[in-house]
Amino acid sequence: MIISLILVLPATVYAQVKILFPPRHWEITLDVNNFEPWDVLTERTILGGRTADDFVISVLFNQVKPGTPASNVRQEYGSRALMFGQKESKSVFDLNDIAVLAFHHKADTPITHTADLNESEKKFAEGVVKDRWSYHGYVVKEDVAFDIHLSFNMTTARKSEAERILKSFKIKQTNELKDIAPVYRMFQNSDSNALEAAMTFTKKYPKNGDIYYILGEYFFGKKDYSKSQQYYFKALENHKCQPIVSTDAIWLCYDGLGLSYGIQKQYEKSLVYFKKGYKMAQDLDDAHIASSAYNLACTYAETNDVQNSLMFLKESISFKKDKKDEARNDSSFEKLKDNPEFQKLVGN
Repeated sequence: MIISLILVLPATVYAQVKILFPPRHWEITLDVNNFEPWDVLTERTILGGRTADDFVISVLFNQVKPGTPASNVRQEYGSRALMFGQKESKSVFDLNDIAVLAFHHKADTPITHTADLNESEKKFAEGVVKDRWSYHGYVVKEDVAFDIHLSFNMTTARKSEAERILKSFKIKQTNELKDIAPVYRMFQNSDSNALEAAMTFTKKYPKNGDIYYILGEYFFGKKDYSKSQQYYFKALENHKCQPIVSTDAIWLCYDGLGLSYGIQKQYEKSLVYFKKGYKMAQDLDDAHIASSAYNLACTYAETNDVQNSLMFLKESISFKKDKKDEARNDSSFEKLKDNPEFQKLVGN
């Protein structure tokens, strides 16, 4: 008897990623495969991340004169995209109302013309330029021009898929940002109806991440850590299909999870999320680094990892001197009170 085996490959599952654009109350959508967003974006970038099939995607915006043809935007901003490194090929074409510039970065060439970029933008350029194809799709709506930038390696991705992603780009009006604003205010004013309003909002906009972050903060303040964790996790889950508008909100989700697990003495889990927050803080500012480093110092102190505790405490104090006074009176450092290095860091 001959047994025939038929191998059925799993179909690619496309999911819609939605971006909210507050200046115009627009929602922007792209259909991609298993999107992992970046938590920190460069200036004028409203979306950034990577798909499961090796596409690095970013969406940037610039102001233009109303009525500017997309082809004109391609000519102006496309020339900037071509500045970084040498190119082996280049082509221009249109996909519906999208003006496309496609080119291939030559392998092993230095990244040039980076004087106008900050460190984060330079790092991004270096990461996507080396021996990869880039597709830039330019779309104009009213007085805003969008650049949908796709970068991919031809050994793992296809040009036809890049074109499919570009053609899926859609813009339309949304009331989502208007609807969430009064809910924000209700929580800020400790309105007794805030929780009910938030739950009503989640039914209308189940993929919104910001509302779940707010609920996470609310229940953390109520010391209901199980519920706060539930909502922080939901916010981060939704972040993958509808990136959260506020970078600080994402960091606070990691921080809130770290704190809630730490309060419950689940230090291994606490460290996981404090480390995520610390990594993210490196691309934010000194205040975030100081806070993340301090929380790591506390957690390591609680787990008797003296070396790491002192290392992160020293870093925290270097960014924010007030942390010296905080640490001196923090019960997390009780076991380090007699440690000479700790005493030197915080003073007597």
